[in-house]
Amino acid sequence: MLKVINSTLGRIYHPILHKIRLKKENAVITKELEEKLSAGNIVKENLGRKKKIYVDFSDIFLDDKGTGIQRVAKNIAQNLEKLVTDYEIDRVYFKDNWYFSCANGNGIDFCKGDIFFILDQPIRVVCNNFNLFIHLMDNGIKVVSFFHDLIPLLRPELCNSGYVKDFKNFLSKILFFSEIICNSKSTADELNAYLANHPKIKRNPNLKISYSMLGSDFSTLPRPVFDSIQSTKNDEINFLMVSTVEPRKMYAQAVKAFELLWKEGLSVNLWIVGRRGWKNEKTFKLIEENTHFGKELVWYDTGISDEELASLYEKCDAVIFASVAEGFGLAVAEGAHFAKPLILRNIPVFREIAGDNAFYFSGTSETVLAGKIKEWISLYQSGTEPKSTNIKLTSWKECSQKVLDLLTGNGEKS
Repeated sequence: MLKVINSTLGRIYHPILHKIRLKKENAVITKELEEKLSAGNIVKENLGRKKKIYVDFSDIFLDDKGTGIQRVAKNIAQNLEKLVTDYEIDRVYFKDNWYFSCANGNGIDFCKGDIFFILDQPIRVVCNNFNLFIHLMDNGIKVVSFFHDLIPLLRPELCNSGYVKDFKNFLSKILFFSEIICNSKSTADELNAYLANHPKIKRNPNLKISYSMLGSDFSTLPRPVFDSIQSTKNDEINFLMVSTVEPRKMYAQAVKAFELLWKEGLSVNLWIVGRRGWKNEKTFKLIEENTHFGKELVWYDTGISDEELASLYEKCDAVIFASVAEGFGLAVAEGAHFAKPLILRNIPVFREIAGDNAFYFSGTSETVLAGKIKEWISLYQSGTEPKSTNIKLTSWKECSQKVLDLLTGNGEKS
């Protein structure tokens, strides 16, 4: 069945035709890039300027959706610009077969000793320009990719099949880069284990795999309060979940668990902050058709500002993160930043961040989760719930400083 995906241009889309069109576009990009590479002289020996760290911001610059990955990229880039001394930071984007500066729109030049840092995760850009990155490395430029998680390969059933294929292609490319900087030790461990279990996967024999724990810092933001939460009663307990609404986040389990609590007459609210993800239409329906929707159950699904999110963190009594697979989990660090109790699924990366300073649960049924939330409520009412205040958080400045050290060769392999 044909679907219109761009009404302004009247562009008609069909999955098979889309693949054919992309293949043709990629062929044009590859041809033009190969012509540039064959002409040589892309990397200059000396341009009479400071060495640069080019930060690939392609997806954010061209289509900022405010996703978790994009929030991470923006925080790290902003801090890199404040911390760097020996280099200049230049955010760049790929369009019309070349990279351009986000600051002024000018095409960029490369000089030996520059660093190219793929901070965002522009999968198509990386796959289409693989030969360019190899050429840069062969001519004295370090190429590094930030890496968020291995979920599409470890849990492919939780992702779109097309994305799994694209991600596998993306990983096959960045394994030939100079270095991969992961967002947590857990992610780095998973990547190392995956490569050890798949020895036939080709890679750069000198590839470094390191990590820098992500940060959290809302301390400088104002705190506006939503009208929708101003009337919260003193005897109600408010729970907050923050993340895209997609299968691995287990929102369906959480909503069904709260339905059980509401049936028992518990005075609890569930606030959800997350855009609509993929393969989750049943969960969208479960939320929107719930009799408590718009009252005890509130869903901010269109994106909110950091200031508004900070307000919800301040107003809630606990943060729930029910995801079965994460590379990091920003809401864990953000909840701890606001000293909110954490109710987390028992997975390695959450243990890495929170240690014994969170309330953990396992199991995927709503009955189990409802029981654990009731158990937590009992602890909370007696003041004996695990406190997140003991968690040692990494600031975005600290995270970015380690990233900078790794980029410039001042950080040791982790």
